[in-house]
Amino acid sequence: RDDYMTSTYFDEIYLARTAYEHLKRIKPYEWTHPPFGKILISIGIALFGMNTFGWRIVGTLTGAVMIPLMYLFGKKLFQKSFYGFCAAFLMMFDLMHFAQTRIATIDSYTTLFVILMYYYMADYYLQKSYNKGFYRSLKPLLLSGIFFGLGAATKWSAIYGAPGLALIFFMAKYNEYKDYREAKEQYTGKNSGEMPEWVDKYIPVYFWKTILYCVLFFIVIPGTIYILSYIPYLMVPGMKFADIFKYQKSMYHYHSTLEATHSFQSAWWTWPLIIRPIWYYQGKDLPAGMASTIASFGNPAVWWAGVLAFFAALKAAWKKNKAMILVVVAVISLYLPWIIISRAAFIYHFFPMVPFMILSVVYVIKKQ
Repeated sequence: RDDYMTSTYFDEIYLARTAYEHLKRIKPYEWTHPPFGKILISIGIALFGMNTFGWRIVGTLTGAVMIPLMYLFGKKLFQKSFYGFCAAFLMMFDLMHFAQTRIATIDSYTTLFVILMYYYMADYYLQKSYNKGFYRSLKPLLLSGIFFGLGAATKWSAIYGAPGLALIFFMAKYNEYKDYREAKEQYTGKNSGEMPEWVDKYIPVYFWKTILYCVLFFIVIPGTIYILSYIPYLMVPGMKFADIFKYQKSMYHYHSTLEATHSFQSAWWTWPLIIRPIWYYQGKDLPAGMASTIASFGNPAVWWAGVLAFFAALKAAWKKNKAMILVVVAVISLYLPWIIISRAAFIYHFFPMVPFMILSVVYVIKKQ
């Protein structure tokens, strides 16, 4: 087993080992994060063996998937393929995207699921549910909830995006409610016979019934996904269902009381400014004249531009630009909790916010 764990970088030494243990029904060594990210790592190990390629391939494919997804997100928000290309291009050349998706840590999966849960919420927010029809309008909410559940089952930091999702949803319903009120006023009295069919259905169906479905989509289904992610634990001899809840207490205690420090930890406000990158590997004992290093930090051309563009996005959101409202809400929802978290944190915790900073840059490009 020790031979298998050579050439690991940073948290790979814990996560790749635990992914292997899940396959072998061994009590997991790393339990401080939910299991789904390690389950994804284990797929590569099952297919290609307990080696560097095996434990990294799924993360690398995840990084590749982010590129076309950013294209779709940019196209959805800005309504032209060119702006989708801009979003994909900027993500493709971001240095943290390159570094994080090529080592076996779980932040790549978290970021993918965060993009997806907001992508489908954007699909709901940017359209009118009463134009799509009730059950068709529920599809993006269901998908958003599923990816929210997968994100939560990968890393708790994905849950930070939940208030943002809720806010965007209720803003969508508020905008529709204004349409409903205007329609009611327009067709009151002699024009009542011409009232659109959806108006009578809006409150009982498009509002209250949708909210009831959201309880299923964003609480019941994600909770079920989260519990199911612990199946590898339950397959360990002697492990019981009640142990899942004990692990939740242990995780919370670990993260809320952790006082350990690290030479590359950094404060939340330094992340978008790239003040302190994280250094994963410095080559040692290499032949003369050779050097090797792995570091994770943002591309200054993307991140620093993103900081400035975010202020433009804030201004646009204040003026009720719907695309930028979604972007700003996503960044604030994902970023704000890190302000009050006291445990050691690292620049890679900013990774889930990077796609939305990129979309801010694309907005500025569009305005030029």
